Amino acid sequence: NPDRETLENAMNSLVGRYMGSGAKKGRSFEWIPNHLQDAQGQMFPRSMLTLFYYAAHEELRISRARDPYILSPDAFSVAIRKVSENRIMELQEEILWIVDLRKILAGKLVPVEEDQMIEWINTVQWGQEKPAENSFEILELLLQLGIVRRTSDGRIHIPDIYLYGFNMKRKGGIRKPRW
Repeated sequence: NPDRETLENAMNSLVGRYMGSGAKKGRSFEWIPNHLQDAQGQMFPRSMLTLFYYAAHEELRISRARDPYILSPDAFSVAIRKVSENRIMELQEEILWIVDLRKILAGKLVPVEEDQMIEWINTVQWGQEKPAENSFEILELLLQLGIVRRTSDGRIHIPDIYLYGFNMKRKGGIRKPRW
């Protein structure tokens, strides 16, 4: 098994040390788990592999001259959106009511006050099945599943692995590359 230093060096060789021109955008080695983990800190191997696949695909699609790195931070910002969409599609196969929830979350901004999230859940038109008796229980279920998390100030946030697949936005989120 490779150690942390070996993995970090490999990532730095692929993308560079940072996910942009400097430390403000984050260190590339930490960026990946930070964007692929669910609210419980779980990371799915398939998501990791497809992140690299989509990033490489994006680099080939834009076919631009680049520094000595194989993959660009911009390619990863496109890739994380696709990985998130895939993850939501996988969830929908296992948890049918995610489809109904997805409809009302589209276009919404997080983090959000818990009361606002409860209000959104109240507006869901449940199709095949309602996951719980009331919106508070549904929120608790989302927390248990790692789809949402409570921030230290009590607001509700959605990790990137689900955020883009729900077609949601967050303050300070990843900007779409302009090429």
